[in-house]
Amino acid sequence: MRIFLCILLPLLWSSSNAFGQLQSATLQATGLTCSMCSKATFKKLQAIEGVQKITPDLDNTSFVLQFSPNNTTPIASIQKQVEAAGFSVGKLVLNYKIPATTIANNTAVAFKGGQFIFIETASTKKEGIVQLQVVNKGFITDKEFKKLQALATKYPGYDKAAPNQYFVKLL
Repeated sequence: MRIFLCILLPLLWSSSNAFGQLQSATLQATGLTCSMCSKATFKKLQAIEGVQKITPDLDNTSFVLQFSPNNTTPIASIQKQVEAAGFSVGKLVLNYKIPATTIANNTAVAFKGGQFIFIETASTKKEGIVQLQVVNKGFITDKEFKKLQALATKYPGYDKAAPNQYFVKLL
């Protein structure tokens, strides 16, 4: 019995911690015109709890954020820190671990501290690491948001998402 528990308990523990785990994010910032702009953004991103490593790409004004295991980083903190540096998020793609889930338009998946609502996504079954582009206002350019606002009739709440509710496209 002890051997069984020694094997079973770590498996249960690891599976419960793996659900909804943010692995990394690729952030494209808008308004960066020089290396000082990138440096200011970089410093603000370093202040996000759970960020383990940041790799800047100055040519594309983007940053790849690697998160520590079992982090509980609020997605909104990424946007908040970019704006605190004086810039905007132009695009945010998350590498997120999800449980076996059938994903389709208006399918919601809960994660630690919030909910993803999939839009413009063909019905498919996914499990493990997926790439999700956040398309809420403030996580894409204003031009892109205006184009997507027409989706508000198809996806109720899109234009006025609740806190910790993120509309995402599966990439």
